[in-house]
Amino acid sequence: MKRILFTILVALTGALFSTVGLCEGDVKAQQHLPLAQGASAQPPDVDAPAERIGLLLGKTFKPGFEQPQETPVRPRIEMSGLLGILRRVPQQYPTIQAGINASVHGDTVLVSEGTYFENIKYRGKRIIIASLYLLDQDTSHISRTIIDGSQGVDTGSVVCFVSGEDTNSVLCGFTVRGGYGTYIPAWEEADGGGVFLWQSGGRLVRNIITGNNVEAPNAWGGGVSIAGLTNLGQTLIMEQNIVRRNTVTGYAGIGYGGGVGVFLSQFRLIGNVFDHDSSRGLREAGGGGVIINQTTGNQQVDVIRGNVFKTNAVVGDSLSISGGLVLLYTGATVIDNNFFEENTVTSLHSIAYGGGVAVWENSAATPEKQITGNTLRRNHVFSPNGYARGGALVNVRSTAKIGGNQLQDNSIDAGISSVGGGIYANAWGGLMENNIVTGNRGQYGGGFGHFGVPPSGVTQAIVNNTVCSNLAEFGGGLYGGDNTTSILLNNILWDDSSSNGEIYSTGTIEAHYSNIEGGWSGGTGNINENPMFADTLYRLANASPCIGAGRDSVQIAGTWYRSPTRDFSGNPRPMPSGSPHDMGAWENLRGTPTSVEDGRADLPSVFELAQNYPNPFNPVTIINYQLPIVNWVTLKVYDVLGREVATLVNEVKQPGTYTVQFDAAGLASTVYFYRLQAGSFAETKKLLVLR
Repeated sequence: MKRILFTILVALTGALFSTVGLCEGDVKAQQHLPLAQGASAQPPDVDAPAERIGLLLGKTFKPGFEQPQETPVRPRIEMSGLLGILRRVPQQYPTIQAGINASVHGDTVLVSEGTYFENIKYRGKRIIIASLYLLDQDTSHISRTIIDGSQGVDTGSVVCFVSGEDTNSVLCGFTVRGGYGTYIPAWEEADGGGVFLWQSGGRLVRNIITGNNVEAPNAWGGGVSIAGLTNLGQTLIMEQNIVRRNTVTGYAGIGYGGGVGVFLSQFRLIGNVFDHDSSRGLREAGGGGVIINQTTGNQQVDVIRGNVFKTNAVVGDSLSISGGLVLLYTGATVIDNNFFEENTVTSLHSIAYGGGVAVWENSAATPEKQITGNTLRRNHVFSPNGYARGGALVNVRSTAKIGGNQLQDNSIDAGISSVGGGIYANAWGGLMENNIVTGNRGQYGGGFGHFGVPPSGVTQAIVNNTVCSNLAEFGGGLYGGDNTTSILLNNILWDDSSSNGEIYSTGTIEAHYSNIEGGWSGGTGNINENPMFADTLYRLANASPCIGAGRDSVQIAGTWYRSPTRDFSGNPRPMPSGSPHDMGAWENLRGTPTSVEDGRADLPSVFELAQNYPNPFNPVTIINYQLPIVNWVTLKVYDVLGREVATLVNEVKQPGTYTVQFDAAGLASTVYFYRLQAGSFAETKKLLVLR
């Protein structure tokens, strides 16, 4: 094993509970404690003393790997046309590898439909290898042009980038299956069942990577693996691929990255689907969909945008971390507008973290992450004999900005204790703003649970969130453990179920200008009134007491805490300009609440773009919107790269409510955005095509 070593020290009723990763034969027995006879008002802070995720350095790679070659950087290859010499398989060359061998930089190897039992290597060449999809954009070519690596001899990886390639080496329009990985004796590990990149980069576009299974003492990257001994700047770009039903099984140690494993490399994951991938490990397991472990700072800002993480799973005997996405020691990273749905993580005997996403750092001094605009729903964390943390999202020692996310119906269950049905944070610093946290369930903190002292000079700010209808035994909306110090501003915590009320804390929580059911004495300007939501998205009705009841900023102990300038949907805050800020994630168009509507009960009083339904869908969905005044209206659909794919409305509309049908036939399975523009009003939402 090469990468991950967790050490979790736990003081629990005077006993030491340890979870130690397997490392070069150093196997330490776990000390299992009996289950508690009843829940206490303070769960053990199992993270607090010192988790450690360590990089095992000094490894050497398998003899025979081709060394990285110095190659000049060339402008990005555009997929709209062919470059260099066109080499056809099988018309001119009997195999794909034969076509590669004959190619030089800039050539295109064009492969006709069929099943090719090969394990191919790019051999350092900046070339495009593509199916006929490249010519006519017909997605049916992808499922009918298959590279099957099940008969590999010198490698079990189907496609290999191992000779210093970069992102000008492109694989486009194939089904990649049957791989079982490349074994690295020095690490006792197999990597990259479908695609294996070693100290090299590459670009994967519109492929189906499926049915690749890596099984070894330690295993990494069932569908795709990119790795190196040092961060040499190699980059993996993945755009609009389907990574489905790939597995890793570390039968003696670790199993990470059922779909994709990234180690010491840069990456851009745009518009992919990670579906039914899984990770299993005897000791540790994680990243059912994707794991990123950089351990050193980025050379660029990495991006995870518009992807779908659905029904991925992690099962570990000891430590298990995130069914969807894991980020360990990464640099500046943008994680935005992704779907994380129905992912699961299970630890049979120890601790499980993060159903959807887990972000883990050594210290809050690491570059900031932006976790924004994501939807996390129905993810689950389970540890029948231990601890569970973070049904949707886990944030440990990170200054990540967590904003504009929707966390709905996530849950955690554990034999000893579970914390944070929606979000769990430990020793975190930074900002949580404009999130909608609803319907989540845990023992401590149905919506949000956290431990730990924030790093020196870093604040814990929870601003303009809507936390409603969550369930917990202690703290229906929010739980704060020992040593926590958090500032709440402009939040709504309402209708969360707990015997202890909305907030339960053994630390310090100050709430200011927030609407908290049952009230809260620690702070100023708080109210305890029905927020009067207008709909199931928790928008404020026009008569809501939360309208204009917030503040743009407060100063506490010399530090300013500020309300965001945009609301959950990206509309300006406050509205109208110059009015007081609203409480919660949404900003109402009115500056003050009204007791009655303004005499037009038959017409809408506000602009509104509704969430499409059904969602996900295939291929037809319905979009509703409403207008309070006559206006020129456009309603357009865009892909994750910002390209317009459909115009649904482009005309003058009278006040009223409208319904539009969108047919996505011919579009790939991924996240798209639909945007309503009516005068100065604009709102954008996500929709998901999933076939």
